[in-house]
Amino acid sequence: MHLGLKKANQLLLVSEVSNEYTKGTTETTEASARFEFGDSNHGDEYVLDLFIDDKYGTIIFDTVAGRSKCPHEENAIALEIPNSKNSRYPSQFVFPPDEMVFDLDLDNIGDGDESSLVLNAHQLDNEAGLSITLDDAPFVGHRMKIM
Repeated sequence: MHLGLKKANQLLLVSEVSNEYTKGTTETTEASARFEFGDSNHGDEYVLDLFIDDKYGTIIFDTVAGRSKCPHEENAIALEIPNSKNSRYPSQFVFPPDEMVFDLDLDNIGDGDESSLVLNAHQLDNEAGLSITLDDAPFVGHRMKIM
């Protein structure tokens, strides 16, 4: 088995493992496979168990533990869990030309040291042409926020 880790198309770690599988006393099966694990998310780590399927002879991966920015990785600790909370609401009575201000706190409650979040301002439903600001600057399109 050949294991390799890549980061930004750079090979970081290569490991060669040989495995011989014997079934019964007279029947021997030999398998060779190559695996490369890796993605562009810094800090992702996985502990995997590998099994050979008795029926098809293929290798089965089981994620036992790890840390991941991918929200779907079973049994892995989430590095990113975006969280938002309204810390201030406008008064229930807002009249023209008063501003309607919402304070929104964004943070990462995952296990990672930092996280990034992309905020989008969609104007399709803004028929009245209300101005949207973020950190006291006009907000149109999208903006990346590092937490």
